[in-house]
Amino acid sequence: MDNIPTSKLIEEIARKTGLTKKAAGEALRAMAETITDALAGGGRVELRGLASFSVDERAPRKGRNPRTGKPIMIPMTRRVRVRMAEAVKRRVAEESLSTGVGILVAGGDDPWAEEIVSRLKGIGYDVSVGPTLGDALRVSRRRPDSLAFVLVGPSIDDITYATLAQSLKLSPKMSMLPVALGRADDSAVRKPKAVRIMPDGMFDSAEAAERLVRDEVERWREEKHYFGRQVTLRSPSDESSIETLKFMLEEFYKEALADETETYKTLSAFREAIDNAANHGNGRSPVRYLTVSLMQDSKRIALDVKDEGRGFEHEPLLEAARQTDVADTARKRLVRGEAGGLGMKLMAECTDELRFSDGGSRVMLIKLRHAGTATPANPAGGA
Repeated sequence: MDNIPTSKLIEEIARKTGLTKKAAGEALRAMAETITDALAGGGRVELRGLASFSVDERAPRKGRNPRTGKPIMIPMTRRVRVRMAEAVKRRVAEESLSTGVGILVAGGDDPWAEEIVSRLKGIGYDVSVGPTLGDALRVSRRRPDSLAFVLVGPSIDDITYATLAQSLKLSPKMSMLPVALGRADDSAVRKPKAVRIMPDGMFDSAEAAERLVRDEVERWREEKHYFGRQVTLRSPSDESSIETLKFMLEEFYKEALADETETYKTLSAFREAIDNAANHGNGRSPVRYLTVSLMQDSKRIALDVKDEGRGFEHEPLLEAARQTDVADTARKRLVRGEAGGLGMKLMAECTDELRFSDGGSRVMLIKLRHAGTATPANPAGGA
């Protein structure tokens, strides 16, 4: 990337935040003044995810005039010290090696492997190949957190892909490593027979793999370094799959909240949202699926659940859940043969935000993380 003058920096801040250029410029100047004032007073400033600034003081000391050789007293000196965040150091190190480093998990009979490697090399990417994730990593001689992407070729079957994706996406340190899946037919991904972690991208040819990496790698890198954790799963609506889905949910969030009571309440609300979507939204239909996103950053954890049902009139139930008469509302609905509203009450009381969209077929639950709770591997970003 070219050098960025202040005017360009202001433009980028405005573009990424939605602020006007004037407001972005004022914010940047205010930040610079605040940092300068703090350092001038001997303080320390931390910009989490970027750098920390501090002041080193060197006491007065004796010295000699280099021209005359006479002894002199050198007064106290102060200098600003800048220490870059580890995420920034890793990103700079990655960029200095090549355009990017990735791996391709593919068998020896993979029809696209050779062409994928050739195409990606042509646009500056160093790609190592192996029949398993471990083999590909050993060939690359890289740590997983230094990779820009993982491609899974069409020679890898769905069960092996599921195991690979789960090992990465449920790992606190590796969940933001992008995984793209190669398939000529994506029906097994859209309509899985069991719970599956959705890939971050798909390609149906070597050319499409090149295009996917070229178009998406910068977005992947930003998410990797500045977001917390996020994984999207797709699940059939049968009882066994829903239980597996809830188990994976608990594995993902098990260290998100340090307080046991808050953890129990939050996970109860999350499980209720999944049960509601499977039971009432999809009616436990074998041809309807749930799409579930698990999200976590330094400030909150969130769950997004989308079913394939017709939705429902959620506003009255949501309003009742905020009142004390939810039990009466639930009884009236049951008399009319409709689903009750006690689950809504549970979700509303055990989370900090509950919102519906898509006519009621989609729900998001958000729980704020307070001081003292566990911190994810990557502290920046937002759900």
